[in-house]
Amino acid sequence: MQSTLIQGVTSATDLSTRKPVLVNADGSLAVSVGSGVADNDPETGNPIPVAGKAVTTATYAPAYTDGDRATLALDGATGGVLAHIRQLALTTDLVGAGGTVAHDAVDDNYPLSMGGRAIVSESGPAAVASGDRVNSWFDTFGRQVVKVGGRDIYAPFGSAARTATVTSTTYTHKHIKGVIVWLKVTAVTATPSIVLTIEGQNPVDGTWVTFYTFNAVTAISHNVFSVAPGITVSAGVSFSGVMPAIYRFVVTHADADSITYSLGHEIVV
Repeated sequence: MQSTLIQGVTSATDLSTRKPVLVNADGSLAVSVGSGVADNDPETGNPIPVAGKAVTTATYAPAYTDGDRATLALDGATGGVLAHIRQLALTTDLVGAGGTVAHDAVDDNYPLSMGGRAIVSESGPAAVASGDRVNSWFDTFGRQVVKVGGRDIYAPFGSAARTATVTSTTYTHKHIKGVIVWLKVTAVTATPSIVLTIEGQNPVDGTWVTFYTFNAVTAISHNVFSVAPGITVSAGVSFSGVMPAIYRFVVTHADADSITYSLGHEIVV
């Protein structure tokens, strides 16, 4: 591009101050655009504004061909830049995210952050079905909650008046060693009698077998039964033994007289 030096004026109102300007050979004005401030230097003046076309409709999405010049779309109310984000096709597009620093190398930037949900309850989040997607859980200080051992607590039967034998849901714990069971009776009518048993399931054919049978309960009382390796044995109350990995509780009623009770248990691992 060739330039020719001519005389010009700095403004339409000040004809006495003349400065040289540059024009191209075809007569067009040669313009150099810049802010005069280098990257990462303190701002000392007004930056060159970037203009665009105001958009007030939410459906503004012009179609361009690769290489076309495009107009910057600005929010008609705030002047903010509108960004159009392409929706990825789930069946064909792949998205990858990774850091730029290798394992065991000194970190020199911000690693990808993994989020989750804060949890306050000591009992943990609610159980989900096998195969469901789950959340990561953190305490209120942002530390990830990792359960190592500990005891799970369950309530097979809530407090209710019953007159017939009931069987709990099936529980599966691969690392279970023992169990503590609470059987609380709060009301009786006539002469009821109930017996708690723990059954284990044969993992091959699904047959249920009685492992432990506890003493009969006939009156208002709070009964604590237990099973664990090496504990002191008390007939019908505590057994020194191990729990099957797949188990359930059965409360057998001797007659149809009403008895109100609840059953809770925690596992020992």
